[in-house]
Amino acid sequence: MTEKWVDNSSYLGPDRRHAIGNKMRWKERRRFNEASDLASLSSLLRRLRVQMSGLDRDDNRTHALQLARAALAKAESQQSHACADEIRETARLIAILNANDRNMAALAEQSVLRAIALAELH
Repeated sequence: MTEKWVDNSSYLGPDRRHAIGNKMRWKERRRFNEASDLASLSSLLRRLRVQMSGLDRDDNRTHALQLARAALAKAESQQSHACADEIRETARLIAILNANDRNMAALAEQSVLRAIALAELH
């Protein structure tokens, strides 16, 4: 069985909800099921590149790091080690990025472009 993933503005990761029958918690108002299968590695990396366009804000950097972790998990599950190494480098650059550091942002974007190229080769 494939693992379901949740991707919204506050969380990106595996769906940790456990369905026991059709019961819901008291006053629970969940209207939408945001869980889905994890996207392909290429798709995750393209989404990461788009998210990296706004790295000057803290919440965008946090979401970019979440996308990088998801892409890293997907690359490791596909045993694409070279791509996983590039994604680790991208995540490292995003994590140490200051809001006004254009050079570091350019290095992070080059790293994610190399990861995209490696993912398409694999």
